[in-house]
Amino acid sequence: MEIKKIIAALSVIVMSAAMFTACGGSNDSSSSSDSSATEAETQEESTTEAETTEAATEEEKATEEETEAETSEENSSDTDTSESGDATTDFGDITISMDASESTEEAPVKFGEWATIGTFSAQDKIYHNVALRITKVTTATDDQKYIDDAIDLNNDLCSGYGKIDVSQLKIPSDCELCVVDYEIHIPADFPSAEWGVVSPSFSLSVDNTDGAGFPSADGASSYIGLSTTTSLSVRDDTKYQVGETYAFRSLYIMVKGYDKIAYKISACKEGTVEVSDGRYDAYFASK
Repeated sequence: MEIKKIIAALSVIVMSAAMFTACGGSNDSSSSSDSSATEAETQEESTTEAETTEAATEEEKATEEETEAETSEENSSDTDTSESGDATTDFGDITISMDASESTEEAPVKFGEWATIGTFSAQDKIYHNVALRITKVTTATDDQKYIDDAIDLNNDLCSGYGKIDVSQLKIPSDCELCVVDYEIHIPADFPSAEWGVVSPSFSLSVDNTDGAGFPSADGASSYIGLSTTTSLSVRDDTKYQVGETYAFRSLYIMVKGYDKIAYKISACKEGTVEVSDGRYDAYFASK
């Protein structure tokens, strides 16, 4: 009996120890699990905070770079304007219809309308825009006296090679003399010296909008070389000032009655320094 009691007691002790060990193990496991969870959460929070901070930093950096890029672009634009010369925009009451550099043979600047066109400034050695428009086209058939008076005025103002002797001109029987009048307005902010600016006149040529060469009156042949014009003097004062408008004239020979023409002018874009970089042909309608 005693042995059974001892065995029973030992059994109780062993079971109690096993339970204690089991409970102790269970508690340790739970504590360890909770600790691990806490560490994982802390680590996750730290990672999240780091990622958030990093993302914010990257966003700030991107914003700064974008701002710098915009500033750089603005500065670049300012620099380009500075290098090419400030755009001349002070045309006063004159209304500009288009930039002549955008004109074409098929779509010339409309007759009588102002268009900007680049000309050289001796002050800063850069091309700047002035305004130009065709104001009148006269043929000998339309008004012979007007043609004669224009030539006489030129001869009175010029000497030597500048005079025109009509008798020496070889004019075909189906052709006649013509005069094109045009005006140029020099903007108030065009670079100039105290004495003013160099004459802004252009060399015009006559362009056949219907093809090469000009057909004779009977259509049997074509004329080559009628595109050339000769400048006519209209004033004895050779000084030109900014903010003023000046008249110019050119004389040329054309087949009688042929009006499929436009006036072509070789010019350079606003801001051009090297002629080869900005040259273009501008076209102005004749009617």
